[in-house]
Amino acid sequence: MEKKARIELRISPFEKDVIKANARELNLSVSDYLIRCGMRKHLPKPLSSEELEAWMMLKE
Repeated sequence: MEKKARIELRISPFEKDVIKANARELNLSVSDYLIRCGMRKHLPKPLSSEELEAWMMLKE
């Protein structure tokens, strides 16, 4: 699906930081995170510290 539409909104710097942190924690872009939230789609579960460590080892 081609994405051309835009939505602009005003948020506080704190809200922006929280949204960015939540997206980063789920390994999503801010856009993908907000779309999934807005569409009430499934959000991936954050990785546990053990899962994150294993993923980092596999990445190398």
